[in-house]
Amino acid sequence: MSTDAAHPIVLFDGECGLCSASVRFIISRDKAGLFRFAPLQSSVAQSVLARASFQGPLPDSVLLVLPADASRPPQVLTMSDASIAIASRLGLPWSLASLARVLPRGVRNAAYRLLARNRTRFFGGKQACMMPTDDIRARFL
Repeated sequence: MSTDAAHPIVLFDGECGLCSASVRFIISRDKAGLFRFAPLQSSVAQSVLARASFQGPLPDSVLLVLPADASRPPQVLTMSDASIAIASRLGLPWSLASLARVLPRGVRNAAYRLLARNRTRFFGGKQACMMPTDDIRARFL
C-alpha cells in the first residue's frame, strides 16, 4: 500500500485508548485531510520509519513523520514535538499549542512521559488496533 509520501504520517499505539481517541480527535479537526495514520504495530509503520532512517527503540509516544522536501530528508518527531506539530497543523484554536515551544523540551517531554506511562490507567487499553470506518479508511495506511 502507498504511504502517501506527500502527507505527514501519524504513527500511534493502536492498542492504547488515549492514542486511538487522539487519532479520532485529529481526524475530526483535520478538515483538509492532511494527515495519514498507521498503528505502530503495523508493518507499514516499520516501513515508514525505516525509510525515515529512524534509529533506536520506539519511544512510548505518538510519532509524526514529516515528508522529505528539497532541503531535508523525512523527519521523525516524537513526544511533545510531535504533539505540538500535529496541533499546529489543525488550525485555530489548536494551533495555539505551538506556544508551548517556549517551554524547554525537557520540561514538555517530562510531562508527556508522565501521561504516556499512565495512559492505560487513565484512559484504558484495547486488545486490538482501532478499525477505521469506511469514511476515513483512505487516510489509514
